[in-house]
Amino acid sequence: MFSRIAAAYALLDGVRRLLVNLLFLLTLVTLAVVFWVASEAPNLPKGTLLRIDLVGEVKESGPAEPSFMLSMFGQDSFEENTRLADVVDALDRAAHDDRIAGVVLRVDDLAGAGMASIREIGAAIDRYRQTSGHQVWTWSISYTQPQYLVAAHADHVGIHPMGDAIVKGLSATTFYWGPLLNAAGLEVEVHKAGAFKSAPEIFTSGRPSAESLAAQKSYMDDAWAGLVSRLEARRGLVNGTVEKFIAGIAKDGTAEKSLSVFFRETGLIDELETRDAYLQKLADKYAGGQVKDLKAIDATAYLAATETVSAGNTVAVLIAEGEITGMPELGGMTPDGINGVIDEIQEDPKVKALVVRVNSPGGDAVAAELIRARLVEYKKKTGNPVIISMGDTAASGGYWIATAGDRIVADPLSITGSIGVFAMSVHAEGLREELKVGRGGYRTTPLADFGNPAAAPGDVERRLIEGGVSRTYADFKKLVAESRGMSVEEVERVAQGRVWTGAQAVKFGLADAQGGMDEALKLACREAKLPAETASVLWEPVDTSWRGALRAFLQSRAGAAVGKVLEVRQALDALAAQSNRPLAWAPFEPTL
Repeated sequence: MFSRIAAAYALLDGVRRLLVNLLFLLTLVTLAVVFWVASEAPNLPKGTLLRIDLVGEVKESGPAEPSFMLSMFGQDSFEENTRLADVVDALDRAAHDDRIAGVVLRVDDLAGAGMASIREIGAAIDRYRQTSGHQVWTWSISYTQPQYLVAAHADHVGIHPMGDAIVKGLSATTFYWGPLLNAAGLEVEVHKAGAFKSAPEIFTSGRPSAESLAAQKSYMDDAWAGLVSRLEARRGLVNGTVEKFIAGIAKDGTAEKSLSVFFRETGLIDELETRDAYLQKLADKYAGGQVKDLKAIDATAYLAATETVSAGNTVAVLIAEGEITGMPELGGMTPDGINGVIDEIQEDPKVKALVVRVNSPGGDAVAAELIRARLVEYKKKTGNPVIISMGDTAASGGYWIATAGDRIVADPLSITGSIGVFAMSVHAEGLREELKVGRGGYRTTPLADFGNPAAAPGDVERRLIEGGVSRTYADFKKLVAESRGMSVEEVERVAQGRVWTGAQAVKFGLADAQGGMDEALKLACREAKLPAETASVLWEPVDTSWRGALRAFLQSRAGAAVGKVLEVRQALDALAAQSNRPLAWAPFEPTL
């Protein structure tokens, strides 16, 4: 009896193993076919349109790889976003490709982009048009301000007759949590160097300070003027058209006309048309009037199809993006992540120059110094020039890193400067007293409770914190002075935590030239005595840890609601984690 059962079990187990092995082999064959098909370059006949889809946020770093953890939450990949370098690269390649007859730009799913990113994409579109002689087309049901500022560079900008578009200006409005925290019995103490170092005000006050408003007015007025002048020039409009347009809407409203009609009458939009009418225009120009015969390739596939590997010397491009922290669990840019990539670049003998693309509001001053010092070490060991390219933001700790560069190229709309330092400590002494909770215990030294959130800092603790802030600020100014060929007194006049645009930074000597990544790469080639056409290779740190996966989920569409609820808590957690440490952090960026 038992032998029969054993035999039956063995038979079933054998069948199971066979089926599993067959399934495994089938999976391998399927994967091989997929990879083989994916590796085949798509056919690009003449007359093909390049389709560029701007999705999510425009960032310097690309989307990370999918993970098992995210799949458990029903997510196939990390948060979808658009890498700036991919958009620019696709446009620049297409400009010299006679198979590409034009570009179709889609901005419907663009959630946001920094001012410098918008300018850089616009400049790439303009280069494509001028170099190729071909047109760029775009259409949308409606346009947010970031979407429109990108779309405005197209030759044909269409909108649905019932759609809306908006150009409204810049805003730095944010929440100020000071009264709420105080009401909860929590107090945040701030020690800062720099009258304009306003970032911690959101935890201590209910409104921005006069210094903060003055700084915002300075750099935001300059940035807005730059955006408007470029927009008017691109659309062939008289100077002052945009401001007159906004004033007209503010005065008369839109009761009689939709915003899209206002846009069309002003010349900001070319056509009020349905999607079918737009597609028919494309077909008339590129497909003999037949929509079904339109040929297009998206930018991702196009980059894969036209990718070339350089056998000679290269310029390395290092992406340094995010808040700077020494704690990987907080996310952002870490010394281990960035310096590990620098180590890899240093081992590549083909790399003859390094461009560091900085897009960071700052963070932990110690972590910023570790990255800066590693870049200096890289220059000494390799003899290669290091060029800093400023993205949307390269302020405070981001500018600290930038001081390692031989030359600094700032986008005219970059947010930079904020040379200042602060430290914060949070304690619940008020809450303890309100709840009538006692506190006590043995301490081996008077400083044993230093950093304990259960008690307010004492005089000695405050002196220690203030001393750290003062020394760090002095170090910051000294670094800037040495790197920029300025005196400490000259630095002080543009420091104090004050924020500047890239254009202002060049004017005040904090940067060498205005421009985007294209200009930075050209400068790197000149400094390294390389041909102007030398290939560039992108290097970027990728967080593959479970923490990175969790952060990505919280930033994804599925985790957006959870992320919003946790914003204040995360800010307080980060504040507590960095308690009493000197921070070089910029104020919040303006929103478009």
